[in-house]
Amino acid sequence: MQKIILCLLLVMTMLTFSKAEVTVVYQMEDCNQVRNLFIFEFNGINFKQIGLLQKQDSTTYTGTLPDTEPRFYYIGKTPQQVTPIILGSESRVVLKSNCNEYKNVQIIESDLNAAYKTVSDEMRQFNARMSQAIRSYRNARKDSTKLAAAIQQFAIIDSDKKALLKSASQQYDYLGDVVALNTYLSFHNHGEGYQNEQDYFANEYFRYVDWNNPNYNYMSWVYEAMRSYASTVSLFRFPDEVHKNLLTGLLENMPASSRTKQLALAGIISGLKSRKHANMPHFAQLFVDTYQASEPIAAKALEKDLAAAKAFIIGAEAPDFEQKTPNGEVVQLSDLRGQVVLVDFWASWCGPCRRENPNVVRMYNKFKDKGFEILGVSLDRNRDRWLGAIEADKLLWKHVSDLKGWSNEVAKLYGVTGIPDTVLLDKDGKIIARNLRGGALEAKLAEVLGE
Repeated sequence: MQKIILCLLLVMTMLTFSKAEVTVVYQMEDCNQVRNLFIFEFNGINFKQIGLLQKQDSTTYTGTLPDTEPRFYYIGKTPQQVTPIILGSESRVVLKSNCNEYKNVQIIESDLNAAYKTVSDEMRQFNARMSQAIRSYRNARKDSTKLAAAIQQFAIIDSDKKALLKSASQQYDYLGDVVALNTYLSFHNHGEGYQNEQDYFANEYFRYVDWNNPNYNYMSWVYEAMRSYASTVSLFRFPDEVHKNLLTGLLENMPASSRTKQLALAGIISGLKSRKHANMPHFAQLFVDTYQASEPIAAKALEKDLAAAKAFIIGAEAPDFEQKTPNGEVVQLSDLRGQVVLVDFWASWCGPCRRENPNVVRMYNKFKDKGFEILGVSLDRNRDRWLGAIEADKLLWKHVSDLKGWSNEVAKLYGVTGIPDTVLLDKDGKIIARNLRGGALEAKLAEVLGE
């Protein structure tokens, strides 16, 4: 076994400001040679190089930062190998890391970054405590004594969060702004005036945040907080227009040309993308239209996402595809134009799919003479099991599969991550609805085709 040679390479990165100078010292292990280091910033979509640290001698690299205010930077060899640090208010920062593991950084000398690590650890502990309290609350719904105890636990966590917000703000304004983005207090103890937790969450999640604060312009926590918020409100089943107006209203509270708004918009897009929400293309297009000139690489990446999102947009034309039937016949989705079509993603091994099949059979028999067709797309790998399930469940409509399981090409095209999943199309091949089953599917078919 080749002996691992450890070298402590003292990399003194001198970043010269117009008003001040800061020295960042890296103690690098498992590092034979470091040629160039780069300064990156996060624009909400990717890491953008904004500076080069040129090597002066065996231990010294020099470069320039764009301003003297504290903000997050990312320093490393590539965008995939970076160290996130807060720079701007200290003349010297010493960090220890590994050339192969830039994300595992030990803070040797930096009061601000050490305090940030402490705050980050406390926020993670709050999340763990809140998860436990929520579980206790859900398990105690029929026991008033346990329910009261769970709500009291929420109150204790709320109090600790507010205490952290106060102490972090007193220590460093910048850290207080980070904590403000992560201070959501429980509905059960602070939801006065709201009829339900969904409305409370939607309106009070950012209670302590001042969007005009310039510290948020380059703070990646804006992206993270907005991503979490957008993902959560997408679970509340608000009507799409209400959902869109809610997120638009948040963005309108931010200075129009600020980086804060850019990070927030990118976070919204990421959150909606994770939920496959129909409003994701609207906000992605807004980002492209607004930042195409200043962020061309990010805009181009989002344009690809927009093309893929067509599979989720209500009213958009469904992406066409073709696959083979059990008999080897090629069926193309567009061949079924002129009928209302349900694309049904399922598999023989999927228990919920098999339990739903009797309902689908009933609806097929009820509406097939009114212009209704089903195209089953199986995520099976075993042909015999696939055919056996079709016969056993009496699924008399068209079926296709490439027998690649979860790697089914059509399932990937439509972003299927769980089955059963359905896509309902009108006679022109445009998407009417996604993931309807049971009574909801029957009601929609009755609306479209008539009883």
